[in-house]
Amino acid sequence: GEIDMAYDAMREHVRSRGGTDAVHLQYRKLLRMKSDTAELLRHGKEWLAILLGQDKEKTAVDVARELVELDPTFVPKDAESNTRLAQRAAALNQTQLALRLVNGFHKRHPKSADIPVNYLLAARILSERMGKDAEAKALLMQLKTAYPDHALMGDIDALLKIIDSTPAKKPA
Repeated sequence: GEIDMAYDAMREHVRSRGGTDAVHLQYRKLLRMKSDTAELLRHGKEWLAILLGQDKEKTAVDVARELVELDPTFVPKDAESNTRLAQRAAALNQTQLALRLVNGFHKRHPKSADIPVNYLLAARILSERMGKDAEAKALLMQLKTAYPDHALMGDIDALLKIIDSTPAKKPA
């Protein structure tokens, strides 16, 4: 019942010695109880990098989702983390988070080799999970124009073929 004392002890422990995932989760629980959004964000960003470094991508996706809920502008700063989280979020059926992570990726990381990978992922999500074939097709056509010789061109063409062969849905 001594939230402030527990918070102080946990904060000191996590900052000085780190801790297991259970310790970090308990610390985050205390932060939520105290409504300490600033520390939740700071700790979440720091722990996210650690989780990715330890290949704990499922927990990292959970932390990323919470960070986006706390700060809708949040995205990982580096392209690799962003791509890994988007791919894993999509694999875990966290469609909105995956799309949020790839949205604007080319502007944040204009020289990244992951641009085609991320936007192909977005096109797949839009088409296969959301039924937004027109948006997916537009994205794929942009990829074809910008990256005509990319190794993913076969995958891009295959998805375009599927979209083109799908009958258009008529409004109810």
